[in-house]
Amino acid sequence: MPREWFDHPKYVMARERLVKTLTSPHYRFRRVGPVVFLCGGKGSDRRDTLAKFLRKKLPDLKLFYAEPVWEAIAELETLGALAMESRLAELADLVIIIVESPGTFAELGAFSHSAELRAKLLPIIDKQYEGEKRSFIATGPVHWVDAESRFAPTIYAPFDSILLATDEILARIALIETASARVEKLAENPKYQLLFLCDLVSIVYPAPIELVEGLYRRIVVTDVNPSTVARSLALGSAMGILKSEKVDGATYFLPSDSAEDKTFHHLYLETLSSLRSEHISALQGIPKAVHVLTQLRG
Repeated sequence: MPREWFDHPKYVMARERLVKTLTSPHYRFRRVGPVVFLCGGKGSDRRDTLAKFLRKKLPDLKLFYAEPVWEAIAELETLGALAMESRLAELADLVIIIVESPGTFAELGAFSHSAELRAKLLPIIDKQYEGEKRSFIATGPVHWVDAESRFAPTIYAPFDSILLATDEILARIALIETASARVEKLAENPKYQLLFLCDLVSIVYPAPIELVEGLYRRIVVTDVNPSTVARSLALGSAMGILKSEKVDGATYFLPSDSAEDKTFHHLYLETLSSLRSEHISALQGIPKAVHVLTQLRG
């Protein structure tokens, strides 16, 4: 059982140093690039083309496809649509929807019902429909979004050449304010809670959920619901800022292959390296942990 090394005598000293080092009345986070979710039709060439352009043009941009995150939320929790949309809104600074298929029409309609998410929506609609005033989309979702979104108005773009709209899209992304942040209650801020857990995983990986939950409970809050940590880790994996591997049927979380060589919150790299080395040294004395490490190294 993964929990066995949390309380293992060989691990206690490393665990307590980690808890002492990371416990703080508040956490300061470095400036993080805008977090943008991009929706489009299944297998959409337009979305892939736009995503490739944005990632090249804005290296700091955290750009993710929305569907894996939506699916992870659906698998983790039995929620109504509005609650699921609120979860998505908690993580994103901006949600761009290329309205190009029945599925994306439905997404626009569903997302526009959430006040929190509606304020973060930017629909992109085929230019041939610009000026349409009487359709359901125009009088419903688009009307709501244009009235309340911080990124309004809707962009009308030639769908046969989506990159002609990039100047407008870049201008809307530029409206996102990014700065360092001071957070006192991580458990009440899903976005920064996730980033903190990513830093924690970068120290203690391969990280079973039970280990991360136990450490987080000690470091940040005593009454954390275990499902909160499990949800954050799964969403991090869906977003590509964490990855997960299975060993003997159990899931272990690791930093993503594209993880940058720095922490999200203010933790000196020397401290990170020291904590990581102490953690690995402790795991070498725990047979179960050695087995997992061996399996993951292949």
